[in-house]
Amino acid sequence: MAVALRENKGLWLAFQPKICVLSGQPVELKALIRGRHPQRGELSPALFVPLTEQAGLTSALTAWVTDSVITRLSRLRKSCILLPVTINISCGDFARKGVVDSLEKRFVEAKLPTSLLGIGCLEIDRILESPAALQGLEMFKQHGFAIFLDNFNIDYISTSHLQRLPQGMIRLDRMLTSEIFSDTASRIITQSISAMLRELDCTTLLKTWTR
Repeated sequence: MAVALRENKGLWLAFQPKICVLSGQPVELKALIRGRHPQRGELSPALFVPLTEQAGLTSALTAWVTDSVITRLSRLRKSCILLPVTINISCGDFARKGVVDSLEKRFVEAKLPTSLLGIGCLEIDRILESPAALQGLEMFKQHGFAIFLDNFNIDYISTSHLQRLPQGMIRLDRMLTSEIFSDTASRIITQSISAMLRELDCTTLLKTWTR
């Protein structure tokens, strides 16, 4: 992985569009990291991302991803297309000092607004338990980056968690939303959680299917 990051070989980003159901137009891109091994072929992120963490290369991988996204956004701008791109980063990246200032500097150098980058996190539990990560997440928001917390589920519905919940976009876990069209109880629970999150100035997104 260190060689792949250093030589920029074997890794690339796939950009999955998110489509507005009303207009049919793309409104956002999701950056998904992909890998290829010379002998093993296509590699699942579920395989090489944990290995990256074990090797202490998480920060290097995040830097590679953000540089690739900035390059793509610059190309889109030249084509008169400005779609925000969302990436996922780890709890450790949120807690790392200087990461927000460094990322903002790269956007300024590329003459791109920070609002074009969404910062997503799948590790809500780790974020809520880390004061440094919570502070870093708030810094991202203050610098204009959009914040997305993914896979929010019933485990986080407690006073201690909700009091520390940062404002931003929150995607409800599929376990909460998969039956909202067929089950009355699921629909009521989802509506209640969404209403509570709105009162906390959070925007709620429903996650009803995945690919």
